[in-house]
Amino acid sequence: MKVVISTRNFIYPLGGFEEHIYQLLKGFRKKKVECEVLTTTLYSENMNYHEESCEGLTIKRFPIDYTWLGYCYSKRLSEALTDVECDLIHAQGWRNHAVRAAINIACRRNKASVLTPHGLYHPGRYSIIKSLYNTLFGKRVIKRTTIIALTNHQVETYHKMGAKKVSVIPNGIDFETFSLKPKTSVFESMNIKSKKTILCVGRIAWYKGFQDIINALPTILAKNPDVCFIIVGEDWGAMDRLKVLAKKNGVSESVFFTGFLSKEKLISAYHEADLFISSAAYEGFGINILEAMAAGNPVIATKTGVALDLEDAVLTYEYGNSEKLGQHIDRVLSDEEVAKEIGQKSAEIASNFSWDKVINQLLLLYKEMIN
Repeated sequence: MKVVISTRNFIYPLGGFEEHIYQLLKGFRKKKVECEVLTTTLYSENMNYHEESCEGLTIKRFPIDYTWLGYCYSKRLSEALTDVECDLIHAQGWRNHAVRAAINIACRRNKASVLTPHGLYHPGRYSIIKSLYNTLFGKRVIKRTTIIALTNHQVETYHKMGAKKVSVIPNGIDFETFSLKPKTSVFESMNIKSKKTILCVGRIAWYKGFQDIINALPTILAKNPDVCFIIVGEDWGAMDRLKVLAKKNGVSESVFFTGFLSKEKLISAYHEADLFISSAAYEGFGINILEAMAAGNPVIATKTGVALDLEDAVLTYEYGNSEKLGQHIDRVLSDEEVAKEIGQKSAEIASNFSWDKVINQLLLLYKEMIN
């Protein structure tokens, strides 16, 4: 079996989307499934056509002819999808040329195809235009292939868009790796000595909702003065605004930005933190929620992505509701027994999400579509 993955961008490590594709490549190699990734040069240092290797599999990067609101049209990518020999095309992502071309070309070639959109709606600028795209073009794409939903709550959304078949295959995690606490302390190396730590992980963009935690901090610090808020991730344009907000709220000394952390240091941060928060307005899945749960961390999350499927183990709130968020934080930080109970339940549930299971489910679907 040969599978082609078509996606607008794949620069590893960058985020949950890239982690998803990377883990598929690892799994395919173990299962001896032939695979190559066709993508654009978006976020790449080399904007000309070039090939790379990841987990022993080929990554082909095609130049972008023009980009508009992230669409990233590439004529050479379309040509490659037309000519490539394969049994199935798996499109990854949404609202871009790599996905639309992959599904349309697969139909013209009478090739099996599947699509993992990683969610349809993303907040922020141009949301009206993005919704218009879903209506004018997205529905046509979704009707022409099998959709993979990452969460149970996405299924209804895809059916409303006209999907004929939807399979739920979630993301996975390397539970053994994230459940083992490293011997070294990442917080000590950063001279973070607070007794209580709140951790967030993700690109520093406004839609990630870190401002809601900063807005809740004055009330939290009034009850727990030794609390600090640690944000792990690279700046995507919101760091300066968050620093200004922290200064305005008088909590600058309690907010830390670590930048990118290696996997080992990230795992250490998950284990050392007293509480993990996923505060985003929108997540296609939210893989860092599972990573924190694997480390036995109590989790608070907005009602989006996988958190909606895990509400029996995750404390949830509506994006932007700093008051409810503050209540959840106070509950966890002020009662060690509650924190311990939530953390233990989190670890038990996270152990059910393995990449081996995901790969097996995916290969069964591939074979069904090919046959």
